[in-house]
Amino acid sequence: MLLLRRAVPSHCDYYHLLSGVDLPLHSMDFIDSFFAAKRNQEFLHFSEEANSISAATRERISLYHPLQNRLGRRFSKVSDGCNALQRALRINRLHSHPNLVLGKGANWFSITDNFANYVVENWHNWASIFSNSFCTDEIFLQTIALNSPFADRIYHREADDDYRAIMRLIDWKRGAPYVFRKTDYQELINSPMLFARKFDERIDPEIIDMVADHVCAESKDGYLSNY
Repeated sequence: MLLLRRAVPSHCDYYHLLSGVDLPLHSMDFIDSFFAAKRNQEFLHFSEEANSISAATRERISLYHPLQNRLGRRFSKVSDGCNALQRALRINRLHSHPNLVLGKGANWFSITDNFANYVVENWHNWASIFSNSFCTDEIFLQTIALNSPFADRIYHREADDDYRAIMRLIDWKRGAPYVFRKTDYQELINSPMLFARKFDERIDPEIIDMVADHVCAESKDGYLSNY
């Protein structure tokens, strides 16, 4: 939310959430052309669990988690005790929102200016639900979208854990997620995805240079200043 608030005054066509271990797989011209063709569509990922949200996921919001930001995840026993007490007291913050449709997926996204502004402008309606929650970076944007006029503009709404929904190449079969290496170069440059994660120069710095050179060669101006 802090990033979105800072970004929306720029009124960009799209806002992309990327991490420090992500890389683009194509030039800015290629990426711009893709989103120009898909204009007004929201790129959000939905995990298979989104078909049937588990009790544990629901409790990320329905219970209060005031200690996460203060103590982190290392104090799991303290958190477990707080959660058990709240269950015993039958605390349920979602009780007053019986028709709320919950969504869940990866926190990475590519969303339009209209939707980004909608989220920022309407955050006061959602703050009480998502404050003092637990790891709801994987829930809040999907949930807002599904309960908004933008629901019909979601690019890939199926809850099938397909990362084409956000055009990211992420491999959970070989790692958590897998760190790409130079032996993966052909897979990366031949991928229809726009971005990939993750990369780690401590594990394989060569693949980072190889992908950068590929993007540089693909761009019209021959350099990466746009990134």
